[in-house]
Formats: sequence, structure tokens, C-alpha cells
Amino acid sequence: MFARLEKINTEVANAILALPKSERRQLTSKAFADIEIGSAWINQTIRNANARTQVKCFKRLPLETNNQNWRLHRVGDTFSLGFGLVRGIKKRVPIEVHGASHRDWLEALLEGKAKAGSLKLVQSKKGIWYACLSVSMEVPDAKETEYWIGVDRGQNVPAVAATPGGPVIFWKARQIRHVRRIYAHRRRKLQKAGKHRAVKKLESKERRIVTHINHCISKDLVLRYPQIFH
Repeated sequence: MFARLEKINTEVANAILALPKSERRQLTSKAFADIEIGSAWINQTIRNANARTQVKCFKRLPLETNNQNWRLHRVGDTFSLGFGLVRGIKKRVPIEVHGASHRDWLEALLEGKAKAGSLKLVQSKKGIWYACLSVSMEVPDAKETEYWIGVDRGQNVPAVAATPGGPVIFWKARQIRHVRRIYAHRRRKLQKAGKHRAVKKLESKERRIVTHINHCISKDLVLRYPQIFH
């Protein structure tokens, strides 16, 4: 049902984009009264479509609503969300909390220590549906520290770090440049052969490798300055 309603929601957003900008701003949920999605969700879709001024067409627009149209519940150790996604129908859906720290934020929300924000229903590439909740709360002021670090990022040198009393450390881009050269060569060969799907897969793999290298650099940075990060 979520997948079907998300598809309808995307069609609604694209229909809004097809209208002149002057007409878009005057739209309300009444213009889509024949759509089975609840009016609060449609209103948010209208706002999202109007906000994306540079977008010509949505491939996929997640279902979203503001903080007035959903409620968090808990029975025992089980959390659930109550919302009216379909017009005239309200349901409570049990959810599995992703991450131990998220449970603390949900507890704060139920205790009134945090303020609820928007709710967005998103499907992952593996087909798992996630309820993404935004929560705002007061946090304590950061404590003053004697240590600090300055980090500069770039293309030729991925990262440079320094502290007031310590040495400047450079992380070279030799490995990243090597990966870029190899995959650029493979990409040219595949493009000449007309294998465009393989080119996309190759680009995804290259991006994952470079992301992993950058992650290793960040871990090495933390290990080199333990007095700051620990």
C-alpha cells in the first residue's frame, strides 16, 4: 500500500510541476479531492513541489506530513505510529526502532522533553520501509576545551589537519587518483562498446571505493589526535 500511494503522490507532484508557477501557489488539497491520500499529506506534497523550483520531474517523492498529523504511542516495549495516510482512515502501525540511541529520542518525545517534527515514509533499496521522524530538543551547551583541530579538505590533498601546538599532517590523494585513472579507462572502453548499464554500475563501484578511502582517512585522523577525539 505504501508503494502504491507513493507512486500516486509522485504523480500528484509532477502534475503540480506541469502547472504555471502562479497557479501552483494557489493550490490546496481541495484540488486533489479525488485522490485517496489524506489532505494533510497532499498539502505537504504541494509545499514540497513548490519548494523545488529547479526540478522538472520527480522520479520518486516520498510521502510526508507535518507534526500535527501523526502520533507516537508505546505499549510495553513496542512503539507504534498513528497517522491517517488514506482519507477517512486512521491506523496505528508498529515500528522497530533502528539504533539504541533512537529509542532515547522517542522516550524524550513521549515524555514531552522533545518536540515532534515531520514524518516521512521512505523505502530503501532493499524494499524496507522506514518512518523518518524529525525531533527537536534542547541540548546542553558545549563545554570549553583546551584542544581544537583545524581540518582543510581538497581535491589534490584530501585532508590537511593541524592543532595550535602540533605538526601539520597531510593525507595524499595518490590512492584516490589511482582509482580514478583505472575506472576512467574502464569507463571509456565500456562507453565505446555501448554498455551504458555497465557504466552506471562501474560509477557506483568507484564511488563506494572512494567513499571507503575517505572513511579510512577520517579514522586515521581520529587516531592521530586522541587528546581531541577521546
